[in-house]
Amino acid sequence: ASQPDITYGTSHSTGVLERHIYRHHEEENSLLIAAKRQKLLSSNSSPASSSSVQSAMTSYATPCPLYESMLLNWIVMTYQPFSTVENNSFREMVTSLNKKAPVISREKIQKLISNKYHDTRLSLSSILKGKHYSMTCDGWTSRAQVGYTTGTVHLINNWKLHHFVLGLHQKNGASTAQDVVSYTEELMDKVSIDFISCICITTDTEATMVSAGKLFLEKSNTMNWGGCLDHLLELVTKIAFNDLAETEATMADARSLVGLFSRSTQATRKLREESKQRLGVEYTVIQDVCTRWWSTYAMGNRLLTLKDCILILNLRGDIETNLTDGQWKVLQDIVALLKPFMIAQRLLEGQYYVTISLVPYVLHKIRTGLNEAFDSPAISEALKAVLTKMLLKFVEAFGSGSDGAVASDHLTRGPRQRPRGIPKHTLIASLLDPRTKGGVGIPATDQLNVWEWIESEMVIVTQEVHVLEAAIEGTGVAENHDAQLGQGRQMRAHEQDLDDFFSDIAPVLHGARNCHVADAERQRNEEAAMELRLYKSEPLLSMKDSKGEWSDPLQWWAGNQHKFPSLARLASMYLAIPASSAPSERVFTSAGLTIAKDRARLLPSRADELLFLHDSLPALKRYNDGMRRMG
Repeated sequence: ASQPDITYGTSHSTGVLERHIYRHHEEENSLLIAAKRQKLLSSNSSPASSSSVQSAMTSYATPCPLYESMLLNWIVMTYQPFSTVENNSFREMVTSLNKKAPVISREKIQKLISNKYHDTRLSLSSILKGKHYSMTCDGWTSRAQVGYTTGTVHLINNWKLHHFVLGLHQKNGASTAQDVVSYTEELMDKVSIDFISCICITTDTEATMVSAGKLFLEKSNTMNWGGCLDHLLELVTKIAFNDLAETEATMADARSLVGLFSRSTQATRKLREESKQRLGVEYTVIQDVCTRWWSTYAMGNRLLTLKDCILILNLRGDIETNLTDGQWKVLQDIVALLKPFMIAQRLLEGQYYVTISLVPYVLHKIRTGLNEAFDSPAISEALKAVLTKMLLKFVEAFGSGSDGAVASDHLTRGPRQRPRGIPKHTLIASLLDPRTKGGVGIPATDQLNVWEWIESEMVIVTQEVHVLEAAIEGTGVAENHDAQLGQGRQMRAHEQDLDDFFSDIAPVLHGARNCHVADAERQRNEEAAMELRLYKSEPLLSMKDSKGEWSDPLQWWAGNQHKFPSLARLASMYLAIPASSAPSERVFTSAGLTIAKDRARLLPSRADELLFLHDSLPALKRYNDGMRRMG
């Protein structure tokens, strides 16, 4: 026999084996921890008999579960390295507070984090079970040149918008579209969700993600895919990033001016002093980055704010570089042109409020502004040149906006196979929002089409609810409510195939049930039409209330869900869709801090645990606090 890798003492303890699995068998260790946590949760849910409880031994170290929990939260939320717990200064601080406080090793804190990760994952699985939701996903590369995919899930529960991070999944080399889909599925498997209940997935519009979007749609014929609106708007604003012949090298010289201050601490100090004296605030320049949303606007706007300060420094001889009067005018025009884009991108990247329904109005507002600026008799040649290119790119991405085209543009493709226009699910969401159901940004002919889509969806929802209620009445089981409805929608997507498959049964039932089915269908159509008419006659919800606070469409639906039951169900599905992939991008901001320089060798599985906990713990707290307030 071969020499065993693991030896045991007379106590037959499994500790050595567990440490071996922990260090050398990552996947098996994860399964082991999950099984232990599930067993522990099961045992905690049922009371143990007094005879089976062993009395605890008196120990010098005092058990401090609260201390362990707070220590874990501190390490996770502040991106502390695990080695912190073995630092002498840290241990001295802990013992100064309580001499009997347990000494926690690096290995112990790693186990606590793994246990917390599995418990939290089970909690999230329980929340998502049987619910409709939408998602975002994106990719990222760490400092150690390890690629990751992440995903976020978004849902409305009790008329509150919630979002959760699904974690990180390590890529295996360069990613294809199929890889993106596979990695996303593995993230979804961790919390036991699938595509049947998914309303929409939002990604950026890079070529791989566009191809992945097509594959996502193949997973469920009732699911939608949408390109990130902020990314699409950035394709338009990037035109202003580079100079044209008419702009007199303004952007290049502006970056040179910014670079001068970035390279010189002395010039920066003088600029801060001058801005403090003249503006009351210490300002410095901002560097634009072509991949960062609205950074060109931020750079130009800050330079305009500091224009007088820079001019004084130049006149005093503190700096040699400055823009000409003509260049300052070009910069001013470009900043004014980019401001609506900045407002829109900042608005649509939110994740704590409804964003998808605002898209048609936002695009209408930007399109109108671009056209008005282009038609202005005072427009300069430089601005006209930039505007011409931006308008062409805008129409290329979002369509012409003309009457009769808005509801059909999404069926066509633009450059690099990106869908054009406003997606169907976005148009539906806009009219399901009591603030935007007036249809600003959606021409009259197209509004009629969208209302017809909504009415069709209402009939489907009503039918599903009737079927489910009948099933519940017959069985007494109401579990997986949304999942059963999602399954119905999935089957309906293959309705023709199923009709052909069950064709031999249909003639037998046809004569007996034809009248009943026709009457039931007619009644559902009439109910949907009546409910929709009442909803359309409701006054619009103002963007701000009488106190000047922004209105929440979800609160409106909370008060009107019983008046418009079918529409409320649709609203809870569609208004949770994120307009941009910013939630996934934020995950990578946390990931960059999690896998920082002093953690660059962190195992991918450990990075997943830390990131998942960093975002999920506060999200779950918000969710549970909301549930307690409701209860």
